[in-house]
Amino acid sequence: MVVSIPSAVVLSGFFVLASSALSTKFTELHFIFGRFVFVSSLSTLLIGGLLLVIRKMLFSQILGLLIMENAIFLAANSVATGMPLIVELGVLFDIFISILISSVLLLRIKRKFEDIKVEALEVLKE
Repeated sequence: MVVSIPSAVVLSGFFVLASSALSTKFTELHFIFGRFVFVSSLSTLLIGGLLLVIRKMLFSQILGLLIMENAIFLAANSVATGMPLIVELGVLFDIFISILISSVLLLRIKRKFEDIKVEALEVLKE
């Protein structure tokens, strides 16, 4: 990790507080599920970005990207009116397929290069 675990936890707590303070600025938005869902989606987006930035393992970075994608979907769902069930099932299928594809790619990278740390994979740029 780039940052230690206690520092990352403190930074995540700061992100939750900052997203709570930021959501009070959006008074013109009419929240369907309430302000709490928007706060949790915004803090999840920030924590997923933090996970994407501070972790060195490729799997953790892919997980951070998937967390950010789900947070964006949750924010859109909390602000907009409801979606049909078929759209929600399509998003669930999309998440399942992306996890499946990323795990297959991760296993292939590990088998080919014997490491999945980003620093070891930076040699491939040259």
